[in-house]
Amino acid sequence: MKQETNNDSKLNILFISSNYNYFINNYAAFSIMNNFLKLFYDHKDFKIIVLQPKKERYKEDSTLKKNIKCYYFRSIRIFNHEFFFFNDFNPFFIVKVIKIIKTYKINLIHIDMPFGVSIVNILTKIPISYSSHNVEYIFANQVGKYHKNIPKFIKKFWPIFIYYLEKNSVKKSINMNVVSSNDKEKFIKLYKISPNKIIINKQGYINEIYHNQLDKKEARDLLNIDQNKFIIIYHGGPTIADKEAMDIIKNKIAPIITNKNILFLIAGRNMPHFNNTRNIKFLGFVKDLKTFLYSADIALVPILRGSGIRIKILDYLSAKLPIISTKKGCEGHYLKNGEHGFIVVYSKETIKSKIIYLMNNPDIISKYKNNIDILLKEKYDREKNSRVLIKRYKKIIRSTSIKS
Repeated sequence: MKQETNNDSKLNILFISSNYNYFINNYAAFSIMNNFLKLFYDHKDFKIIVLQPKKERYKEDSTLKKNIKCYYFRSIRIFNHEFFFFNDFNPFFIVKVIKIIKTYKINLIHIDMPFGVSIVNILTKIPISYSSHNVEYIFANQVGKYHKNIPKFIKKFWPIFIYYLEKNSVKKSINMNVVSSNDKEKFIKLYKISPNKIIINKQGYINEIYHNQLDKKEARDLLNIDQNKFIIIYHGGPTIADKEAMDIIKNKIAPIITNKNILFLIAGRNMPHFNNTRNIKFLGFVKDLKTFLYSADIALVPILRGSGIRIKILDYLSAKLPIISTKKGCEGHYLKNGEHGFIVVYSKETIKSKIIYLMNNPDIISKYKNNIDILLKEKYDREKNSRVLIKRYKKIIRSTSIKS
């Protein structure tokens, strides 16, 4: 098969996703994945090609997909369960990778998550940049082994499998993108790799939220929420960590809040339905996240397990919402206790006291909102942060071209 020539001399990057779609905005991983993609799509020196799962292709947002050349592969399915974890053994995935590298002169392969890195390394000498969303081994221990698609008889060995898979992905990649300095330290400690191999992909605030502020009254009208309530929000997905956090709010914190003016507003996709109570309202999936965010006074993140960073924190910060969070909930972010909200060791009584304190001190909320705005401009400027990554990818391509 004859390779397509790149007449405009742009550098070709193949973006590979093992599980999620780059153009469907209903995954927690969407922000990380699509921001990478958009960064290189918008840059004059790069052209991108995408390989991703065929599932849910019909849900793609054409405004996100634009004119990007996309290829799709079938996932391995057994008894209606999908096993994207085994992409290294997926013949449909392997065939599509071979087709793309024969069709295009690919300069670099960017792979989201480790599921497929090992086989791609065997198939080609093209440099691979492994983009991690968290430390998968830690995630497997704390959350992943409870995944419904993992058969019971292998759950015991699941973290061990992930450890060696991730270790090999780290070893075979020329570059690693991590979401925080915390993850960088964990990767170095776990896999004894050089710090120079790792680049921290600092996340930026979400433009659509930050630059499209809604008046609180308008947002509450749209959601049919009492204007006089002190509203605390949390939103999540069908993960163990999110379900646990929602259970904490529902069963531990809300029952001890007696003030009738306090309302917990909960949203989430594919979550078990629970009935509204005197101080909890469950909205289910909220199509317009901005409305949900701007209806709130503060956000609460009582997360106790997981790895990587919580994208929901970016949502809350982008709406300049003060946050009460556990240390695990805000891990990897630049939040400071007493400046942008409160970072607490989990205790329902501690969280209750912080909620009451903020409700009774609107001037402190205003102060925290101003501090968050400053923080976003200093630490969450996506354009400034992206220059580092562009420079890194160009350097990798240049150095490997010289060697070849």
